[in-house]
Amino acid sequence: MDINLASYYFEKYDIGYIMGMLAHEIGLHPLASRDAGIPDEEGMFAGVPLTVPGLTHLTTPRMMSTEGAGQADHIMAAFPSSTRHRIYRDIVLGMAKILAEDAQAGEEGAKAQDVTDLIDCYLMDLASIALTNDHRTNAAKEPNYTARVYNAYKDLFQAQLAGDTALQALQALLPSNKSMFGVMNAFRRIATHVAIGNSGDSIQQAGTT
Repeated sequence: MDINLASYYFEKYDIGYIMGMLAHEIGLHPLASRDAGIPDEEGMFAGVPLTVPGLTHLTTPRMMSTEGAGQADHIMAAFPSSTRHRIYRDIVLGMAKILAEDAQAGEEGAKAQDVTDLIDCYLMDLASIALTNDHRTNAAKEPNYTARVYNAYKDLFQAQLAGDTALQALQALLPSNKSMFGVMNAFRRIATHVAIGNSGDSIQQAGTT
């Protein structure tokens, strides 16, 4: 597996967001694919409509599905009951714990905000996948719904922290609930970097992103 980060990630983003992108590539793809039970589990859900967290209250609830998705494994990672979701989440939790310990120990350059940024990156990744069936640029067109889905995933993540005494200290480092304006600002930031000559998603792996 080759992971390439464009230079502007290091120039424009702090370590928390860089770690968030790495968590996606490492946890969602190769590590998850090593689980022998995943093919059978994901085969059962192939083409099945899955509810999008945070939008079940709509008259016509929003759904995601591997059918027509940008990438089927992304959909399964966004499905909270799946093994792939658990593996991705646990990678983020492990990274967050290390970053928090480094900040607490006073390691050079380490700061608590890194943990918040990592979790924010993870939650935005899940929200944009689930809302758009992994056609993620479309999330910018529905910032209000993107924010609702983000906050629903945050609630699930926070519940995981509350259930593990070793992770409860991370609750103070969770990002704030996202508003539609927060989503708009996040996409505006990405668009600004692209506009100044950088191209899209800078992490590349053969066949998957």
